[in-house]
Amino acid sequence: MVERLAYLRMAFPELKADGLYNQLLTELADVETDIANRREEFNTSVRAYNTVLTLFPANIFLRLLGFKPKDFLSIVDINS
Repeated sequence: MVERLAYLRMAFPELKADGLYNQLLTELADVETDIANRREEFNTSVRAYNTVLTLFPANIFLRLLGFKPKDFLSIVDINS
């Protein structure tokens, strides 16, 4: 998404001077970074959770209680 907006900026030089456009690009980049950080934190938690499910003797009790391994979050390309 940021790449598309950057391309628009190159195609339309008058956007370079637009403060709102620059602010939008900055905020969008911040949001994308925040999403990536949250995904990394989530995946770290999932890794720890899945590891506990494999450790004896906890794995026996947790499986009996219905705990199952969880999937990691991955990047989904909305363009595909």
